[in-house]
Amino acid sequence: MQDMSDVTERLVHIKQLYFRASQFAKQSDDVSLILVIQSLDFVVETFLRLVVSHFPTPQEFAPPGNSYYSKINKLQNEPTKGDVDFYRAWDEVIGRLRDSANAIPITDLPLRRDMSLLHKIRNSCQHEGSVPSAKDIQRYLPLVESFLTDTFQSIFGADFTTLSVLSLIQHPDIKEDLQAAYDALSNTNWNEAVCQASSAFHWLISAAQLWGFPQSVHVFLNEVERELLSRSGISNETKRLQEYVAIAAFGLDLGEYLTLWRNLPRVYYTLDGKRHFAIPRERNSDNHQWQEKNYEEDEARRIVGFVEQQALQGQINGVFEPQRFEE
Repeated sequence: MQDMSDVTERLVHIKQLYFRASQFAKQSDDVSLILVIQSLDFVVETFLRLVVSHFPTPQEFAPPGNSYYSKINKLQNEPTKGDVDFYRAWDEVIGRLRDSANAIPITDLPLRRDMSLLHKIRNSCQHEGSVPSAKDIQRYLPLVESFLTDTFQSIFGADFTTLSVLSLIQHPDIKEDLQAAYDALSNTNWNEAVCQASSAFHWLISAAQLWGFPQSVHVFLNEVERELLSRSGISNETKRLQEYVAIAAFGLDLGEYLTLWRNLPRVYYTLDGKRHFAIPRERNSDNHQWQEKNYEEDEARRIVGFVEQQALQGQINGVFEPQRFEE
């Protein structure tokens, strides 16, 4: 049986895949429609395989038999070997749900007919080159979300609505700031969400610079800093370069950061220890006066999502040591 932290991470990935499909669904071109159906079916199959890999093979496939795609005798006498298709994976999950040793409160998966029809549409797209209709998308997006909501909770005790990458992050300051960013998104306070996300990213970069650099990187930065400081008015370039190295050294997305950084608030602290944000300024198109930037929803969500993903990637790549925060 897998560790629950590994299960939680895989559940988060499944949820992310679902929401990626929902983004494709905003487009009406044929390729986007195909990608939505492919993604939704992949989400369901990935979840089935997670259940199969997490719980042990059942000693028997308990009746009633009409919940399975295959005959119970066949399931009993022909154990799986390696990869399995959608229908066998579904049957294997049902067997595990009915194994009392697993103490799962349900004995059947929901929406059996709908998930089967979704799989058939996906097969038609992949093997026959057909294009699903917009009505198919409108029908199956909420059905798959309903399937995941029910099964996440009943099988793993996870709330599909609240589950996020945030649940995997162990650095307390990063986690606190990202939670505040999500709270701000819920309250449609886009500027506050971006500020909190910038603070979380500040912690991430600080952690990389403090703990993670190998000696060779420190030597390189010291040499560059000495060279840059020999010139006038470029201390900001030194700081920026240090950030770039911190991001690149740990496999974070430097390209995306370079796209976003000019629009990120600058985080600074006054002598009394209070945190402040310097929000970029932009020219008002009506009165041509400079004012603090007002972030739009899409931009705020993109920035929060970027920081969340980089925090998790940084944790995986060793930007900070999670065990330092485990009590």
